[in-house]
Amino acid sequence: MLIVTLRPLLLLIPLWLTGCSQAPSEADITLAYQKEVANTNAMTSKLGGQALAITVNSVKKVDCAENGDTEQYTCQVEIDSTLPFVGQRKEATELTLSKSENGWAILRGLSRS
Repeated sequence: MLIVTLRPLLLLIPLWLTGCSQAPSEADITLAYQKEVANTNAMTSKLGGQALAITVNSVKKVDCAENGDTEQYTCQVEIDSTLPFVGQRKEATELTLSKSENGWAILRGLSRS
Protein backbone atom coordinates (compact mmCIF):
# COMPACT_ATOMS: atom_id res chain seq x y z
CA MET A 1 0.00 0.00 0.00
CA LEU A 2 2.83 2.42 0.85
CA ILE A 3 4.59 1.70 -2.46
CA VAL A 4 1.44 2.50 -4.41
CA THR A 5 1.11 5.80 -2.53
CA LEU A 6 4.75 6.81 -3.15
CA ARG A 7 4.81 5.91 -6.84
CA PRO A 8 3.45 9.30 -8.06
CA LEU A 9 6.02 11.11 -5.92
CA LEU A 10 8.86 8.99 -7.31
CA LEU A 11 7.85 9.99 -10.82
CA LEU A 12 8.29 13.67 -9.93
CA ILE A 13 11.85 13.33 -8.61
CA PRO A 14 13.52 13.64 -12.06
CA LEU A 15 11.56 16.86 -12.67
CA TRP A 16 12.79 18.37 -9.41
CA LEU A 17 16.38 17.42 -10.16
CA THR A 18 16.36 18.88 -13.67
CA GLY A 19 14.92 22.12 -12.37
CA CYS A 20 18.10 22.76 -10.38
CA SER A 21 20.48 22.75 -13.32
CA GLN A 22 18.78 22.86 -16.67
CA ALA A 23 20.36 23.75 -20.00
CA PRO A 24 18.71 26.42 -22.11
CA SER A 25 15.95 25.18 -24.39
CA GLU A 26 15.83 25.87 -28.11
CA ALA A 27 13.32 28.65 -27.40
CA ASP A 28 15.71 30.16 -24.79
CA ILE A 29 18.62 30.09 -27.26
CA THR A 30 16.48 31.58 -30.04
CA LEU A 31 15.31 34.42 -27.81
CA ALA A 32 18.87 35.18 -26.63
CA TYR A 33 20.15 35.18 -30.20
CA GLN A 34 17.29 37.37 -31.40
CA LYS A 35 18.06 39.88 -28.60
CA GLU A 36 21.70 39.98 -29.68
CA VAL A 37 20.75 40.51 -33.33
CA ALA A 38 18.23 43.22 -32.34
CA ASN A 39 21.03 45.07 -30.51
CA THR A 40 23.27 44.78 -33.57
CA ASN A 41 20.46 45.96 -35.85
CA ALA A 42 19.83 48.96 -33.57
CA MET A 43 23.47 50.03 -33.92
CA THR A 44 23.73 49.46 -37.67
CA SER A 45 20.39 51.15 -38.41
CA LYS A 46 22.04 54.45 -37.51
CA LEU A 47 24.51 53.88 -40.34
CA GLY A 48 22.41 52.36 -43.09
CA GLY A 49 18.83 51.94 -41.92
CA GLN A 50 17.05 48.68 -42.65
CA ALA A 51 19.46 47.89 -45.50
CA LEU A 52 21.95 46.59 -42.94
CA ALA A 53 19.46 44.64 -40.84
CA ILE A 54 20.05 40.97 -40.06
CA THR A 55 17.02 38.67 -40.06
CA VAL A 56 16.98 35.51 -37.94
CA ASN A 57 15.04 32.84 -39.82
CA SER A 58 15.57 29.99 -37.36
CA VAL A 59 17.80 28.70 -34.58
CA LYS A 60 18.08 24.97 -33.95
CA LYS A 61 19.63 23.59 -30.77
CA VAL A 62 21.85 20.59 -31.47
CA ASP A 63 23.39 20.03 -28.02
CA CYS A 64 24.34 21.88 -24.82
CA ALA A 65 26.94 21.06 -22.18
CA GLU A 66 27.35 22.73 -18.80
CA ASN A 67 30.64 24.59 -18.26
CA GLY A 68 31.79 23.19 -14.93
CA ASP A 69 29.77 24.22 -11.90
CA THR A 70 28.70 27.58 -13.34
CA GLU A 71 25.35 28.59 -14.77
CA GLN A 72 26.97 28.71 -18.20
CA TYR A 73 26.35 26.33 -21.07
CA THR A 74 28.16 25.83 -24.35
CA CYS A 75 25.60 25.01 -27.02
CA GLN A 76 26.03 23.72 -30.54
CA VAL A 77 23.42 25.39 -32.75
CA GLU A 78 22.44 25.74 -36.38
CA ILE A 79 21.47 29.28 -37.32
CA ASP A 80 19.60 30.24 -40.49
CA SER A 81 19.74 33.99 -41.07
CA THR A 82 19.59 36.55 -43.84
CA LEU A 83 22.54 38.94 -43.90
CA PRO A 84 22.99 42.22 -45.76
CA PHE A 85 24.93 41.83 -49.03
CA VAL A 86 25.22 38.05 -48.42
CA GLY A 87 21.64 36.78 -48.41
CA GLN A 88 20.35 33.72 -46.64
CA ARG A 89 23.00 31.71 -44.84
CA LYS A 90 22.97 28.61 -42.66
CA GLU A 91 25.74 28.19 -40.14
CA ALA A 92 26.66 25.63 -37.50
CA THR A 93 28.26 27.40 -34.55
CA GLU A 94 28.88 27.29 -30.81
CA LEU A 95 27.32 29.77 -28.39
CA THR A 96 28.07 30.21 -24.70
CA LEU A 97 25.00 31.19 -22.70
CA SER A 98 24.62 32.34 -19.14
CA LYS A 99 21.46 32.57 -17.05
CA SER A 100 20.64 35.99 -15.66
CA GLU A 101 17.67 37.65 -14.02
CA ASN A 102 16.50 38.67 -17.52
CA GLY A 103 16.72 35.14 -18.94
CA TRP A 104 19.52 33.58 -20.97
CA ALA A 105 22.19 35.77 -22.57
CA ILE A 106 24.95 34.99 -25.06
CA LEU A 107 28.45 35.62 -23.74
CA ARG A 108 30.93 37.03 -26.27
CA GLY A 109 34.60 37.81 -25.85
CA LEU A 110 34.87 36.39 -22.35
CA SER A 111 37.33 33.68 -21.40
CA ARG A 112 35.75 30.53 -20.05
CA SER A 113 37.17 28.91 -16.95
